Amino acid sequence: MKKLSVLAVLIFASAATLWAQRPQGKEMDPEARAEKVSQKMKSDLSLSDDQYKELLSLNKENVISREAKREAMKKDIQAKHEASKAEREAYNENMKTILTSEQYVKYLENRNERSMEHRRKSTPRKRGSRGHRN
Repeated sequence: MKKLSVLAVLIFASAATLWAQRPQGKEMDPEARAEKVSQKMKSDLSLSDDQYKELLSLNKENVISREAKREAMKKDIQAKHEASKAEREAYNENMKTILTSEQYVKYLENRNERSMEHRRKSTPRKRGSRGHRN
């Protein structure tokens, strides 16, 4: 029994080590990823060489297209963040002209307090924190 448990632990440890050493998809360049997927499909589906060449071409186009879309989305998100930041700054500058310095300080304090409340409400709770039994 002892040998069995030791063997199970060794198998689990070796499997965990192998899993941790796998190359991640993000580390591979798009063309290498397309080749890897195409090779797997070639062996799984018993593709001919002509089919493999067409599939490889299709997969390369697909991967490059997705990468371009991903980069465009990143740029779009950054642009939206920058626009929002500029709007907030303009709003705050206008508030400074309307409010007195004491009122503006109180406005900032209230805004920060509301922000902190919102963050506390939106953070996920740990399991069992609402009285649920595990």
